[in-house]
Amino acid sequence: AACVTSVCGEMKFAFLFLSFLSTFANGEDPFEWEGAFELTAGENYRWRAQKTGCPRDQAEYVDPSMILVLYPIDNGTEAALDKVHGEVETLFGSTTDLEVNGATGIQPSVGHKLIFDQNSLESYYALSVSTTGFYGIYAEHVPTEFEFDAHYLIDGSDEDVEPIPMDEGEGGHDHGHAHGGGECVAPTSNPDCSCTIAGDNFNCDNTAFLQAQMDFLVENKCNESCNCYETGCRDAFWIVDMHHEACNADQLPQDIEEMYHDYDSSCQLCYQAAYQNPALGACEPFDCADSESAIANYTYLTDNCLAGECDDTDECRKAWNRVIAQHDACCFSDVPAVIEEGFHDLETQCKGGCNIPNAEDTEGYVVDCTATKNVGIKTETKDDDDDGLSTGETVGVAVVCSIVGAAIIFAAIYFTCLKPNVESKTRKAPQPLEEPQKMEGPSTGMSQPNIKV
Repeated sequence: AACVTSVCGEMKFAFLFLSFLSTFANGEDPFEWEGAFELTAGENYRWRAQKTGCPRDQAEYVDPSMILVLYPIDNGTEAALDKVHGEVETLFGSTTDLEVNGATGIQPSVGHKLIFDQNSLESYYALSVSTTGFYGIYAEHVPTEFEFDAHYLIDGSDEDVEPIPMDEGEGGHDHGHAHGGGECVAPTSNPDCSCTIAGDNFNCDNTAFLQAQMDFLVENKCNESCNCYETGCRDAFWIVDMHHEACNADQLPQDIEEMYHDYDSSCQLCYQAAYQNPALGACEPFDCADSESAIANYTYLTDNCLAGECDDTDECRKAWNRVIAQHDACCFSDVPAVIEEGFHDLETQCKGGCNIPNAEDTEGYVVDCTATKNVGIKTETKDDDDDGLSTGETVGVAVVCSIVGAAIIFAAIYFTCLKPNVESKTRKAPQPLEEPQKMEGPSTGMSQPNIKV
């Protein structure tokens, strides 16, 4: 239902305010993250927040603002951080807006609300202390959520400043309010794989070609920054993505199966109906949001089913099918880390499985390469009278044509300018001198000696 913008805004503000109050009422900390730092007086520290997401011209801040408190603590321990929670909570309830490049910057014992610059990919805030010592930083959100390719705290030399590691080896503590892995969108909202360059190169048996695409992804660091939105990385991943979905897993080399997941969260996915194994049945209905059930089934597998085949018993078979469904059909953010990391190890031992549903079957989805999402995404398009040359053949023909064209141009220049000039110079060249004739001597009858010229 539609609603008036101003009313919606007031309702949203009221909801956030009530949520903030309920945090205190329930005894929860109002901050998601805390970290202990050893800071030096007079050092020009800077707090940084970055827009995240690709392509960069569509990047956004995770939130438009963030409350942050810098507070002195006794030492760099978790106990010292916890000791001042009461004071920090009070400051969280009374904050002052701090714009980028503010006159004062972040100061100790003050509640700051950092307002991020929506016109910039990065927002910086000066941070300084007058006394060298230990300080706790308490943030409304986890700072790394605002990292794209740079650290959230740096010193005057642009060196990263890290929190003091706690006993469990982590620097800083997440208080359990993190935002997760991003918005989960329907797979069919992505471009259709068959409408990209991948559709022209689809062949489940051409494993050497697939390996070359994966090698390209690795060599060009396509999972870093926004590299995967560049044409070369994008096309290589789409080819791998389509084959990963449409081919029987047994047809693909194991290393490609494993390396795929190093890129699927950094690259733009395309939609391809999943391979349906005729020897398997359909997966049972499941809820992607029920990660606890998925983890329980994964744990059951690892504890009880790896001595033999995973389909030796009904319980193992059902647990494996549930893990398959969670891994293959749910959004990346809904797949528990333990399943993401261990899934392909289970695949080598757990045969069988089930077929996840496709949108074509459940929603009547039809691929349309003229749809808006598919327009302009194909690197190489073919004319109606195209003779079906492959990408390699097309490049070869282009090279040959370039060489022939260059030869024709050179010939034209030669016969027009160079050859006449050479001939002219040849005609004007001096003729060789004739050998001198023998001279007769005087009446004495003696001849003059021959002279070489």
